Amino acid sequence: MPTGDDGRVTLRRTRRPWFGPKRLLGWGWRVNSWQGRVVTAVLLGLVVLARTWWGSRAWPVIVGLLAVYLVVILLSGDRPGGPGIRPRGPGDRGPQDHRPGPGDDRRTGS
Repeated sequence: MPTGDDGRVTLRRTRRPWFGPKRLLGWGWRVNSWQGRVVTAVLLGLVVLARTWWGSRAWPVIVGLLAVYLVVILLSGDRPGGPGIRPRGPGDRGPQDHRPGPGDDRRTGS
């Protein structure tokens, strides 16, 4: 199984991620590369085209297009995320994992 930059198993099948975790406002993915921008532009063009051809009956086609888009994101992007979510690699300990070591006295701040 392929692993991401943080050492965790990923579904990504591309060398570099086309979509990455969001940095601002909410949780999800953001476009990371020109390939992701092209895929997103093609999706938007197809949605407009479907809406033009079928009008209000286009919703099943649009739902199908969004499902395909999600599969493309899963196969070409990193894990989703949001602000405050920091990728953790092997051996990376967060604040909840802190165990005082020799010379680490929290009372004196050293």
